Amino acid sequence: MRLKDTPAYDYCRDFLKAVLDIEHLVVGHDFNFGKGRAGSPEQLVDIGKELGFIVERVPAYIVDDEPVSSSRIRKTIIAGDVALARRLLGSPFHLRGEVVVGDRRGKAKLGYPTANLSFQQELIPADGVYLACIEVSGERHPALANVGNNPTFHNNHRPSWVEAWIMDFSRDIYNEKITVHFIERLRGELTFDSEQELIQRIKMDEQQARLRCREEDPCAF
Repeated sequence: MRLKDTPAYDYCRDFLKAVLDIEHLVVGHDFNFGKGRAGSPEQLVDIGKELGFIVERVPAYIVDDEPVSSSRIRKTIIAGDVALARRLLGSPFHLRGEVVVGDRRGKAKLGYPTANLSFQQELIPADGVYLACIEVSGERHPALANVGNNPTFHNNHRPSWVEAWIMDFSRDIYNEKITVHFIERLRGELTFDSEQELIQRIKMDEQQARLRCREEDPCAF
């Protein structure tokens, strides 16, 4: 019998106690266990008394009148509300990966050289432009991060990717590992009629990001 198909009581007796020899178990307020998730926290407390281990229930942690949960955090990130995700997680949501060669358009045509991130995580924020903090070689730098597929250049056929322009930074970091900490979403992804319109909007994004940096250091966490 697979572990997930084990009835609640048998799971406690044959696995928690017999295999793990549990003495003190801490569970969340909405924890369920056993086959079909039929075991409740109340039942677990009773079973623990019978089998000789203590069960401690942790109450829900409430933010904005709602319990914090993994599903809520995931939905928040997918929606692009990384500022709320930071409050729920206690630190900024981040992606870590290797800097790879992109289209080389940022430096050559737009005047904003970007670090293109190759990463394995499936969970990424909604498409758009974000105030971010880049961690590279143990140092943190404010940045603008873009999540999307660059629709202005007709790249809609490819999945969303992440690129970041690191403020006041010029070192070559190809093939290095960096971490992108998402601080705040500045806007959604837009399509522009020309490169000049895109450049003007990026300059506006930079101004907004620098203003936010003067109000609060995005790398102070």
